[in-house]
Amino acid sequence: MNYRPLIIPSIDISQGMVASVRQHKRVGFDSRFKDPIEAAIFWAQRGARRLHLIDIDGSKSGCPVNTDVIEAIARAVPVEIQAGGGIRTPKDAELLKRVGADLVIFRPRPFGGGDVEAFRTIQGMIIGFDLTDEPPPDEALAWLTSCLSATGARSLLICDVAVEGTSKGPRLTILDALLSHLKALRPDLLGNIETIYAGGISTKVDIERLSSIGFSALVLGAALHRGLIDLSEVS
Repeated sequence: MNYRPLIIPSIDISQGMVASVRQHKRVGFDSRFKDPIEAAIFWAQRGARRLHLIDIDGSKSGCPVNTDVIEAIARAVPVEIQAGGGIRTPKDAELLKRVGADLVIFRPRPFGGGDVEAFRTIQGMIIGFDLTDEPPPDEALAWLTSCLSATGARSLLICDVAVEGTSKGPRLTILDALLSHLKALRPDLLGNIETIYAGGISTKVDIERLSSIGFSALVLGAALHRGLIDLSEVS
């Protein structure tokens, strides 16, 4: 396959340092990089065109915490920044935009109510959707398409929490079925947004297969940090 998806190195931030995350939980700190700014510069120098920054402390507290680190990274590297963690309100998203995030990740609470349409005024929104052990029910996917429409999001980020940080490989059958179902529900919508995947990627074959089923961008964390994949070879 000639088409290469956008590869987005992930940097999880906690207490101002690079955290190691498995299945949405911090399990320690990265042994290769301690300073998130150093990590960002390293990946930018190796060809990254976008970075994925997650504020782990913000996710836990319910509002952005490590905004100073995100701002320092945005100033240090000439690449696009997508950032998230603790985004609950449009004001949270606006704060990340002010400190330098080009794109902001918002994970609506499933069926949790709230005015998701209020995010429509913010440019560069990414709607995040987490997979767990079981495939999502039809009503969850219908709700997801409604969130994409209401917010006018430019991207959809699907994170498979069941394999996140494990390097076990993506669950391709579930992902293929999920994308096919979303396309059947709203072919007009999915054809006009960027589809991003995160979770368990560990080989070039994983990258090729995810691209073949329809993902246009892939977030890589553990595979890059452990040296399983060379960013310069896949960017």
